[in-house]
Amino acid sequence: MITSGIITVFSLVNAIIGYKKNKTATKHTLGILLIIISIFLKVHYNNAILKYLKYRIFTVSSSVMENTILYKEIIVVDYNKNYKYVIKPGDIIIFKAEDRLRVSRCIALENDKIEIIKDNVYINGNLINEPYKYLDTEYLDIANTLNFEEMDFDYPSAIIDQNKIFILGDNRYNSNDSRFMGQLPIDFVVGKALYIVSSKNLKRIGKML
Repeated sequence: MITSGIITVFSLVNAIIGYKKNKTATKHTLGILLIIISIFLKVHYNNAILKYLKYRIFTVSSSVMENTILYKEIIVVDYNKNYKYVIKPGDIIIFKAEDRLRVSRCIALENDKIEIIKDNVYINGNLINEPYKYLDTEYLDIANTLNFEEMDFDYPSAIIDQNKIFILGDNRYNSNDSRFMGQLPIDFVVGKALYIVSSKNLKRIGKML
């Protein structure tokens, strides 16, 4: 109980500081605080309050978003399908594919022109800044089990179709994303990742996404 209390307080402080810095909407701040309180009180995450606010807890079950989100970290998701109408490049999204929820990052929107050359992403002819991009060759063997080939890390010039987006995992050498599965229909998007609420590394609790 004491440990849970310490984690809750730590997470709460980080959430308040992070959201003040980013001037996030009050609704999101309230939702985050309610989720933290629910965890502390061991209330199941899909209780009536959280469902009303359209928030969910999501456990990341792969390393596709390292080092932004680590394997088995738990994140808060704004689980609202209307979000697809305001999605922006750079947003970390939750989407449904093959009857399960997955996480990735939106890189380009419909009508954008995308090209990837030697792991560098160009949108509408401009190289984009990707401080989150993680290129660790230790994942190459894992990637090869998914039929990845070295040449696949590039992507030929293409225009994003209507009502679709282009997604990439931050861990580029271990991510089954739009380079391989194709452009993602925007209707598959169910929400936006907001905040890390649980991690083995206490310093990561409270991290904004």
